[in-house]
Amino acid sequence: MGRGWMAPTGRKRTGFFLAADLGVFVVAMYGAFLLRFDGRIPDGVPASEANYLGVIPVFLALAVVPKVVSNAAFRLYNVTWRFVGTRDILNVILATVVGSLAWGMGAYFLRGVIHVPPLPRSILALDFLITLMGVGGVRMAKRVYQVVTQSGRAQGQRRRVLVVGGGRAGEKLVREMTHSRVGGYWPVGVIDDNKNIQGTYLHGVRILGGRELIPTIVKDERVDTVIVAMPSAPGQVIREVVMAARAAGCPAVQILPGVTSLLEGRIVLQSVREVKVEDLLGREPVVLDIKAMGNLLYGRTVLVTGAAGSIGSELVRQIASFEPGRLVLLEKDETRLFGLELELRRTAPRVPAFPVVADVRDRERMRQVFITHQPQVVFHAAAYKHVPMMEAHPQEAVVTNILGTRVMAEVSAEQGVDIFVQISTDKAVNPTSVMGATKRVAEMVVRRLNETTATRFLAVRFGNVLGSRGSLIPILEEQIQRGGPITVTDPAMERYFMTVTEAVRLILKAASLGQGGEVFVLDMGQPVRIMDLAEALIRLSGLEPDVDVPIQFTGARPGEKLKEEILMAEEGLLTTQSEKIFVARLGNEPDPEALEQGVDLLIEAAGRGEPARIRALLQDTVKTYRPEPGAEGDELLAELLDAPPEGASG
Repeated sequence: MGRGWMAPTGRKRTGFFLAADLGVFVVAMYGAFLLRFDGRIPDGVPASEANYLGVIPVFLALAVVPKVVSNAAFRLYNVTWRFVGTRDILNVILATVVGSLAWGMGAYFLRGVIHVPPLPRSILALDFLITLMGVGGVRMAKRVYQVVTQSGRAQGQRRRVLVVGGGRAGEKLVREMTHSRVGGYWPVGVIDDNKNIQGTYLHGVRILGGRELIPTIVKDERVDTVIVAMPSAPGQVIREVVMAARAAGCPAVQILPGVTSLLEGRIVLQSVREVKVEDLLGREPVVLDIKAMGNLLYGRTVLVTGAAGSIGSELVRQIASFEPGRLVLLEKDETRLFGLELELRRTAPRVPAFPVVADVRDRERMRQVFITHQPQVVFHAAAYKHVPMMEAHPQEAVVTNILGTRVMAEVSAEQGVDIFVQISTDKAVNPTSVMGATKRVAEMVVRRLNETTATRFLAVRFGNVLGSRGSLIPILEEQIQRGGPITVTDPAMERYFMTVTEAVRLILKAASLGQGGEVFVLDMGQPVRIMDLAEALIRLSGLEPDVDVPIQFTGARPGEKLKEEILMAEEGLLTTQSEKIFVARLGNEPDPEALEQGVDLLIEAAGRGEPARIRALLQDTVKTYRPEPGAEGDELLAELLDAPPEGASG
């Protein structure tokens, strides 16, 4: 498309602004003379007076060319009428200054050539002011008209909104609502606890007071929607806002989730969404420096196992943003893998992605994959994670979580991988479940290989991931939609939670920090009571716990703890350069020969289908493993089929 091409609408807009400016210049010139001479412009009669009336066309001719050129230079003829902003008004001022100086200097230096009387300096100043108001007014006219007409019909046609937060995010949100024709919102007021700004206005919308006024304002102003515009607010504050709005009968509570959309220039109204339960958690999201992650991943070949799972797929998305040279997606669920590949083609078309359908337990197949793609960085996320299911099938936990990890780690070392990151869990700490114990053994396996090979092996532990497949919150939401009951194992049960985005950032940051052999741990703040989480979810749905949706307690199932731990009792913590990431100082582990023998025996017992022996061998290998007494094998599976859904326990 040629640079000189202009759409018909663009030519019309330029022609309109040019014609309007010419009219403004004429009015400014004559107006300046009228004001200077109190309404009577001298016309040379009597002869002692200068004939300014007759030479105004000459001055106008001198002024038009530099003014038009100056306006064009500052792109005032390319302004989009509906979206005139501060930058455009600044350009109007600069263009008017330049244009006025240019024609004033021309009139001064050419007065002897064109034989005109001296130009009074006050004429130049008055012409400047009238031109500035006229040129700026023409470009602001449509914007002003929209604001006035929208204000008149806002109450009947748009949702009445109370904005909570008068900071940067709130200001931009109010501006979008007052200036956008398609947003569907109209702000009736702003809430902010900062007393210094209460009583002031944001784009004509009054900051009414603090959060204690929310119930009153919601009722008095017939508020349809409360929008929380506090991207850095802690979960407790958001909970209070949500509960106050719900208690006052507000139909909808929405949130502007973070400053990322503002920094990336996205439209705020498009970022507003319904409040989610993760917004209510009492911990601040962890923010990590991503520069080192980019150095680790950019241009390199990266392989992710379990690529289509909850953690694996988010790993893939975030790794793709660092533009690796090649991204290998290893997964045995071909349907989900196909969907992930389609997503990457759409969202990261520049990243070469290679989906591979394979099983991490198949050593020869893994060798083929590594020889073909030559990965330099491996993230091992493939694992069985559901505690009660693995209690019923301990042999599957062993062959996937232990054998699969050993195969991947040993093949990685054989093929010269630089870094291998094992995705672990807080359930590996003082485990009471087969799943947790097998993940602890997997940590031992990779730490042992770190001592004997050139590959850097490390592990990352974190807690429960919000919204992952089969996890707590989706199941609770489904139970609420059915009208209940919500099933919670115990009123005292607690869990650590983080978003999948945070979990993956931790993994990537740990990979960039690791020297080899570390087990990294995230400071996850305070644990969350599952009971509190269930009640918050019910209230988010506009219902009341034990009134609209009953809550039932079912008792802990085999392998479950009331409280999760992040570190073993005998462990300490070592700090890292990242404030929220630590290294676990691990307790006693088996010597290399005992570990190798224990893993071999576990794999043998799994092959023979011997659950009791598997538990005994896990106790020999993981000294802190204390299995809960309960049924085994087929009897436990039958119990699971009659039990409440997995996620209901946390």
